[in-house]
Amino acid sequence: MNDSLDTDFSRVLAKRFEILQALHEQPQRKPELVESVDCSRSTVDRAITDLLQYECVESHNREYQTTPLGKASLNIREEYLGKIHDVQHASEILNENPNLKEVPTIFLRQATVSIADSQFPESALSSSTERLRQSEKMVGLAPVVLKSYIDDVEAAVRETQCTAEIIVSEDVLSVLVDYRESFTELIDSGRVVLLVTDDELPYALWVMEGEDDVVAGITVHQHGGVQGMLMNTAPEAVKWAREQYESFKADATQYQLAES
Repeated sequence: MNDSLDTDFSRVLAKRFEILQALHEQPQRKPELVESVDCSRSTVDRAITDLLQYECVESHNREYQTTPLGKASLNIREEYLGKIHDVQHASEILNENPNLKEVPTIFLRQATVSIADSQFPESALSSSTERLRQSEKMVGLAPVVLKSYIDDVEAAVRETQCTAEIIVSEDVLSVLVDYRESFTELIDSGRVVLLVTDDELPYALWVMEGEDDVVAGITVHQHGGVQGMLMNTAPEAVKWAREQYESFKADATQYQLAES
């Protein structure tokens, strides 16, 4: 398709989406479409004409059904609408956190968004917690520390073969090493590596490597609590996250436990 046809096709998909969706669910005649979509016969006539023109539907004995092109176009349109919903859903955390303005489009484009429940904020972390337990390695930036983060990392490292490498500030480091002796033991064993930086960490970014895939994420905090989370498995998003992590790691120093 040339640019003009591509634009016209996009407009038809947007305008005739409901009709196309109805025909995908079940082949129908025009009178049936009037009832199922709840529109006028003239609207159905125009919609069918448009969809036939772009070969999204076909007719058999006056009954219309989607073509393979129609089904593929419907899937793409539904995916697009889903991503628009995700971006709108994320607006409250994207717009209220200045540091996230530096996050590129490639990370936001296919991100899954979780918004914290006001009554149970850490519920937004459930998917990342599950991912962590399935991971072989996790690296990340930790500008803040919550008790649940320490517990989740310790549980994953102890119960699986997961290792963790975390870049922290001096303030966060003091909390981690003083939290409990069992966590310090993991640092001593080398399965948890802490690196200390003087740089300001803009957000809690992490990458988890599993046996079958890799996921990158950003946990968003506000007023000391969890506000939401963005997760993305797209290769370009993971690549960006890795590069961000490595740029901070380059200037960080590995923490060594003092000899007793």
